[in-house]
Amino acid sequence: MLRTSLNIHFDVLDRISAAAVRLDIPRREVIIRLLMRVVRDHHRYPGGFSLVKYQGHDPEKRWHCFPMYYSKAENELVTDLRKFGKFTVSKFVAIAVYRYLDEIVQEIEVGRYNYVRPSGWSLGQKLVSGSICWEICWKNKKQDRNLHKQGTILRSIGMY
Repeated sequence: MLRTSLNIHFDVLDRISAAAVRLDIPRREVIIRLLMRVVRDHHRYPGGFSLVKYQGHDPEKRWHCFPMYYSKAENELVTDLRKFGKFTVSKFVAIAVYRYLDEIVQEIEVGRYNYVRPSGWSLGQKLVSGSICWEICWKNKKQDRNLHKQGTILRSIGMY
């Protein structure tokens, strides 16, 4: 397991802790499930050519440094999400708590949550006009939305 830390606001951490107690799972697992929900909706977070976005300022400094452990696959997927979404992982967690936490809790309580570990991506490279182009491909075997055809370049970053 790879260790890092997330800077989580007390309000967000309270909601994560309440969900973890309610579902009888560790807070780490709640956070991973939230991040996987963000990955599912990655098209909502186009980063493009912008600066990284951080969480809002809190003058009372009510933050908690939460130790986070990722498997290798989880780390790679979260790193890719951070690169393409242009948010910190901590901000993605905060967004996911407000957008997806209630949905995840309801699905788990009625037994409809089918959590699968991240494994459907690949990294490749090709040579185009003398430039090496790196390709990161995400694939969801049960894609319920047909947002783009396989092989379509969603974002290209670099100098031409």
